[in-house]
Amino acid sequence: MDNSKKEYINNLQNLDFQIEKQDYSSVYLVDNLTEYIAKNESPYIIIALDKAKEFDVNAVYFRFFDDGRPPLAQIYLYDNILNKRTEEEYIKIHRAVWSGCEIPVYMIINKTEIEVFDSRKPVDIVNDKIKTHSIDTIDLTVQNEVLKKYHAQLFNNGAFWETDIANNHFLNNTGAAERLVKGLREVRHKFKQFIGEQSELSDRLLIMCILIKYLEENGTDPETKLNLAHSFFYENTGFNTLTEILYNNKLSELLKALSAHFNGGIFLMIDRKNPNKDIYAEIATLNQRDLAVFFDASSNENLFGWREYSFEHIPVELISNLYEEFLPKEKNKKGKDTDTPENGAIYTPSFLVNLLIDECLPLNFKDTNENVKLIDPACGSGIFLVTAYKRLVQRWRIGHRNNGELANPEPVVLKQILKDNIFGVDIHYNSVHLTVFSLQLALCSMLKPKQIWIQAGLFNNLEEDGNIIEKDFFDYLAEDYFARDFYLVIGNPPFKELPQQEFAVYKEKLAKFEKKENINLQIPFCQEALLFLSTSFLLLKKGIGKLCLIMKSGPFLYSGDEDNNQNANLVFRSNLFNQHNVTQIIDFTLLKNLFRANVETAAVFIENKPTENDSITHIVVRESRSIAEKSYFELNHYDFHEIPSSVAVSTPYAWKCNLLGGVQVYDLVLRLKKSKKLADYLDEQRINGWDYGQGYKVGNKSRKDIDNLIYGKNTIIDKSFKDDGIGQIEIQNETYYESIPGNSKNIFSPPHLMIKKTIGKNCIPMDLRDDYLTFRNEILGIHCMPEERRKLQDLAKQLKSHNNILRFFIAATSARSGIVRSMYSSDLGDLLSLPLFMEEPFSPSISELIIIEDVLNYYIEEFGKGKNAIIHKQTAEIDKHIKPFSKAYCDSLNKIYAKEGKKYYFSKLIEGNSYFACEYVFGIDENYVYEQSDKNLDNLLYAWNPNHSVRYSKVMRNYGDNVIRLIKPKKLIFWLQSIALRDFGDTLEDALNKK
Repeated sequence: MDNSKKEYINNLQNLDFQIEKQDYSSVYLVDNLTEYIAKNESPYIIIALDKAKEFDVNAVYFRFFDDGRPPLAQIYLYDNILNKRTEEEYIKIHRAVWSGCEIPVYMIINKTEIEVFDSRKPVDIVNDKIKTHSIDTIDLTVQNEVLKKYHAQLFNNGAFWETDIANNHFLNNTGAAERLVKGLREVRHKFKQFIGEQSELSDRLLIMCILIKYLEENGTDPETKLNLAHSFFYENTGFNTLTEILYNNKLSELLKALSAHFNGGIFLMIDRKNPNKDIYAEIATLNQRDLAVFFDASSNENLFGWREYSFEHIPVELISNLYEEFLPKEKNKKGKDTDTPENGAIYTPSFLVNLLIDECLPLNFKDTNENVKLIDPACGSGIFLVTAYKRLVQRWRIGHRNNGELANPEPVVLKQILKDNIFGVDIHYNSVHLTVFSLQLALCSMLKPKQIWIQAGLFNNLEEDGNIIEKDFFDYLAEDYFARDFYLVIGNPPFKELPQQEFAVYKEKLAKFEKKENINLQIPFCQEALLFLSTSFLLLKKGIGKLCLIMKSGPFLYSGDEDNNQNANLVFRSNLFNQHNVTQIIDFTLLKNLFRANVETAAVFIENKPTENDSITHIVVRESRSIAEKSYFELNHYDFHEIPSSVAVSTPYAWKCNLLGGVQVYDLVLRLKKSKKLADYLDEQRINGWDYGQGYKVGNKSRKDIDNLIYGKNTIIDKSFKDDGIGQIEIQNETYYESIPGNSKNIFSPPHLMIKKTIGKNCIPMDLRDDYLTFRNEILGIHCMPEERRKLQDLAKQLKSHNNILRFFIAATSARSGIVRSMYSSDLGDLLSLPLFMEEPFSPSISELIIIEDVLNYYIEEFGKGKNAIIHKQTAEIDKHIKPFSKAYCDSLNKIYAKEGKKYYFSKLIEGNSYFACEYVFGIDENYVYEQSDKNLDNLLYAWNPNHSVRYSKVMRNYGDNVIRLIKPKKLIFWLQSIALRDFGDTLEDALNKK
């Protein structure tokens, strides 16, 4: 390394950051980019460093993941020792980095201190002056707590993003994307007030002006320093800037000129309902000053806050963020717009799109093929297509690298990649136009100003060329003119449940494909997304085509009845998984706020060929701060599960068990499933006069209580039926009902046992009563003859005595609990499937008790609280967690290895800045030793195994002579006793593989 660079690097190493360490979270130098390209360093690092040059960065810290994901740029580093910059230069840098949305934090490295900045916070404007402030200063001359707060190890394992510092900074709602959407929302509302009811025209003009603003800000030629956009504007309107043009009502002239220059139809203004209408003349009659004030940085009504932005660095994907703002919204009961689009489509956050694109179109030197024909069948804003297009261009640049330089494609290459490979369909005109707009913007972002403003006819007409099609996707298929040569289908189709009549029309149109091409049209509950999934295979190449679609996980994964072979959900899954090779499912069910709409989702990856794999990888994504703030996905070893293909097609609860811990939970459920079900027992008792069923339903008042079974009678107030039994009772005054059970008289009559459809906070609420009592459909009633009361009482006692087992069972098997409703809810089928132990007693083992307790005490809470659940918020405590964990781990080992008075025991606990390292020795039991360490974990690993290179991962098992070491982050979720059981299984597997 050049000695002149050493000083700022040395300062950085005070925080234990590694420099250019292979396959390890490290700092890479921008000046060494040519060397990295020549050495075939990770393409992700090369592309990120090339991007960092735009922000005048000196070095970049990359987080490496142990789950196979590519390295991720997380910190920009500025050398302010050799390469001093002025305050004005750093203000400009901050605006650019904030606008660029590339990383959440940057650091300025001085001689004796390091300043830390939140790059998700905009510049401050105080008294009309732009300022920027650091959030912390690290004094390198003293060893203090501030130094520890930014220790490299915290970034290496992701622990930094869970600290108090991160709780108050690096927030998504202060990022450029959210600010731009908020500004647009206000501008759109005000502009519509000025322009009247011409909503489509007002939206179109807003989009046009944003595009023009983007082109204007990116119009400066780096060689001549002249703004070529301004030159073009002046030549055609007599004014230099967009705001001047708007203030002088010259937007029509500019749009005509831009349409002629760029081609592609993107600036062409026509009325689709009346093509002969002169839209340009109509625009000319508008008072464009009303629009100008929103784009004028000096205006008090500048709601966008343009001075905060550096528009030349705003990513194209951010424009897609505007998508939902232009879609009609569902109405609430009061007739006001909600945040949910009425067509069921939802905006896909860019960090999720990036994850899926990395999975489907990875960057590596072995495959730099940019000719990958792909389609999004419900393209919406075009965010998948834009991101895929940029990825194909990155592949071209890497594949054509030369002499340590990435290649820069000419416009003809960019146009060809776009024309040959990027396709999309959407039913909405606004979506199609926004997709075309975003793709052309992406093309512009990869060109120099001269190429944009000197060369005419820059854009292809993507609509006329058939790349982006405005059509109902199922009509598009039904016409049977579509290509069947796509390599990839990717996207996020609408999640709505289609009306039966509408679904029947689609089914009839597509019927010819059902037998001819073996397409399954038996769609559970008319779910539109599942119809997209099933029919998208028509587009894919046989044998090599791949599909990646986001599904609503409730109907896709979690619904189904294993005891009913004709169950629609199971039949659909079985057909899908048997016909195609499902490789993995990334499950976002626990992330209810991943999208703006509260919905459970999963991404499915399928190859268009017969099943090959014996198992399907199921990745359970748990909420973390990095996910909540839309930064990146934090995963660990325990989030990965393998589901045998035979289980995947037949057992709906296998997926749910993984949300609660994995195969250990599944094995326990299997054991419980062998017991007699409550429903079977109740059916057997019918001969003795027993009856059961759920109560009445108030709502759509289509039925009258003719027999007065409910009206005027006592009824249970649901909210008052709690763990300790039935509370308040009231007189039911309703006369009309949506449903009244046919056996109402029986189940409302005493003696009867009422069981509420919930697992309760501590127990399943149930109460045995001897009075006539009605109840709603959220309660199961079990009635018996008076002489059978003792038997009914025994049943209640049986259920109560196994309360925790039954609560666990519902949590692990219910498709309602935690999926579409609260984790504490259940449905009738869940209660009737409860195992009974009257004939064969059930005695859980110690390991099974551990699993049950962890599910009930920890995992259930996670469904409601996410990142704020105890397992994510709390650091493991030695006495409360580490010792019980160690006991469970050693007890499991000693069932196999203990002999001649020797056994595995907990011998040492090392606490580092971001980890616990537990040491287990085989020998005579002694008290454990506690040790605090400021050592870099890498040094610790080397001390244990000096002759072996060890690749760091978040969860590590290290083996020596008669010693096992477990090294994991401090967060409680890594130190549950049930995790100890999984660690034991992993240790056995290591032994079999002789690691």
